[in-house]
Amino acid sequence: MAIIIAAIIISATALSYSSFETTVTRTVSGTTTTSIQVSTTTVTTISTTTCSEVGSNATSAFATDCQLGITLGLETDPYITIGQNETLSVSLTNDLTIPRDVNYTGLPALPRGPNLSSAAAYDYVLPLQPACGYPSESSYEPAFFAVYNGSGAPVQLNDSPIPIVSCLSSPGQSYHPFDASQTITEDLSIGGQWMSTDASQPWVNGTYSQFGPGNYTVVAFDPWQQLVERNFTVLSGATTAGSFAHPANESFQFAQATVGKVGSSVAVNATFHSELSEPVSTDLIGIAYPAVTENPEGLPGGVLCCPLVRSYSAAGSAAASNKIGAGPHAQVSSNLLFPSSLNGTYLVKLYIISSNGTLLSPISSVFLQVTGGTADGGQADAGPTFFDNSNGLLYVADSGIDSISVVNGSTDRLVATISLPEIIGNLDFHLYDPGNHELYVGGDNSSVVYEVNTSSNFIAAKLPTTGASLVYDPGNGKIFAFGPSLIHVINDSTNKLIANISGIQGPGGGVYDASSGEILATAYNGTTFAINATSDRIVGRILSSGTIFLDDTDNGLLYISQVNSAGGQSIMALNATTFQQVGPKISVPNSTGVFLLKFVVYDSFNKDIYLYNAPGFGSNGGELIAISTASSSIVASIPVPGVNGGLVIDLPSFLYDQTNGDIYATEVANAHNATIGLLEINASSNTIVSQTFPPDMPLNFVSLDTKDGMLYGAYGFGSSTIFGLNLASGSVTTIEVGTYQGYTLPP
Repeated sequence: MAIIIAAIIISATALSYSSFETTVTRTVSGTTTTSIQVSTTTVTTISTTTCSEVGSNATSAFATDCQLGITLGLETDPYITIGQNETLSVSLTNDLTIPRDVNYTGLPALPRGPNLSSAAAYDYVLPLQPACGYPSESSYEPAFFAVYNGSGAPVQLNDSPIPIVSCLSSPGQSYHPFDASQTITEDLSIGGQWMSTDASQPWVNGTYSQFGPGNYTVVAFDPWQQLVERNFTVLSGATTAGSFAHPANESFQFAQATVGKVGSSVAVNATFHSELSEPVSTDLIGIAYPAVTENPEGLPGGVLCCPLVRSYSAAGSAAASNKIGAGPHAQVSSNLLFPSSLNGTYLVKLYIISSNGTLLSPISSVFLQVTGGTADGGQADAGPTFFDNSNGLLYVADSGIDSISVVNGSTDRLVATISLPEIIGNLDFHLYDPGNHELYVGGDNSSVVYEVNTSSNFIAAKLPTTGASLVYDPGNGKIFAFGPSLIHVINDSTNKLIANISGIQGPGGGVYDASSGEILATAYNGTTFAINATSDRIVGRILSSGTIFLDDTDNGLLYISQVNSAGGQSIMALNATTFQQVGPKISVPNSTGVFLLKFVVYDSFNKDIYLYNAPGFGSNGGELIAISTASSSIVASIPVPGVNGGLVIDLPSFLYDQTNGDIYATEVANAHNATIGLLEINASSNTIVSQTFPPDMPLNFVSLDTKDGMLYGAYGFGSSTIFGLNLASGSVTTIEVGTYQGYTLPP
């Protein structure tokens, strides 16, 4: 293979380009555990007759060569402020499940330069390309990228002179040895660009500067002629002087947006709250990106409030702006007028900047659908819900535009909308930490979890984890996030990933054991591992197979559930320090034909454990089981009906009142006419003390305001209405949280 560009060889360890503020870290994953012997003969490529190309999403783009079975991926951070580094990730994947050598076919021609055969291109491409051909190592990733400014010109990414290398040994191979199902990823962080007066020798007299405000494009490429690109925007940074006493994007808080028509123009009306104590002149900015949506439930073409945006593109986007003046702590609203030529489905990004370009608000989103001269869309907000009793605010998840609406529990008014720009899929409230007033929110198809400060209602941090199950360790200030194969450990103060714990196959979740200060993690096969929360290392294994679901700090016990020989389930208590069994096993009979046992709550008032025994397949029913920790026996079985239709399972929701220990449960009172009831269960007697049938009662997505005695619920997909029930009077109020109107999913 001809050597295209001379460069130094990159090792498989982390690289730091400190001279131009770029860091590179390479990680390798795959199924192979032994090294591959590289052939010295000509190797033919392996083609595949079936190919599934990976789809792009809001932050990533992919290109797949279906003949070679190789996928090139690029992930970027869509928005950064000046002074920040742009974070991106370049990946190469062997799409076949066998190890193989794939012949290089050549680097592509970059349409906007640089010319990869020129010496000057050396300083425009990262990572640095190897001087003596590509190494014949499966851990090496032959993938590169270039960056272009808003004018389309390539930017210089380093000022290193071309090394003078004598390739006395055999040059690199003409193919890449892939391990089976291997993915190689390089994570890079780039802070700016170099400027040189000598185009032929750009490393001479180069000066460095940070990326300035504007739009940039990253193009990744590989020696199989694949290209993929993503865009990112650099916004002006914030000043902390004068009026702008808040952090970069917290001077204005987004409230809501509606869509419609003003004359022939498409209009988006956006409302923001000023957090500033002085008047300020600002610009409201909106960018409409063509979007692809997905129906989360029901048949395509149905009218729903919550379609999910799966991807959007800068190609075909349109921008609008309007100058607005904001008084101290005032609410401001203004129309953004987009051209009448818009047609189709869009995700509109909204934000406020100052007169000098400083970003003053988070970047928020709203749906827009333009068809047949009409404009529909808006915000949706359908659930789940979370009520923060420390500040009296209700948080409602809107999976459609990846945001959370915040409602004042006393006035039932919308006070803020918190946008989560990189969440993909259905939103879920993973964990609430009452100590630091932080709510952790993720999605079912996302690589990040957001930490939302409920005191300010702004994003406090973005955590690098895919974990859907989070466990908080208050002793060490750590969060343990359970991913598909690793447990990610995150420092709660710095919000940085500090460790990855491996060796547990399929970690499904765990609990924090306050007695030992350990995290107890359960693998997919029921084996539980003890993790030292200080050293982040596995220190033991609990031989009793089962799932630990409760740390009873009142009695120093752990409770574990196990499937027994009778087809039911047993509950067993373990000493939290020695992990030895304490007392007899408690057998929970399988009375419903199928066993779906769900832990509900530990009642600190009566010291009982509550579990829900779900109905069997194709049946109604179900019961709430109370287990006494004092007598190690079942003391009550309370009927709480649900529905298990096989493909459709509707289970009740349970709410625990920490002020008196009572439990509220929704129930499917009549499955034929969809009547939903509300049960109040007294903790002292373990009996139902009231059964009511509030109108339009939701079964799921419920939360409890213990101070004002209000129960809130969302109807789920299909409505933007929140239900509020006064538990004392029985009166019902409805809150229209979203601004949805007429959005129709494409067939």
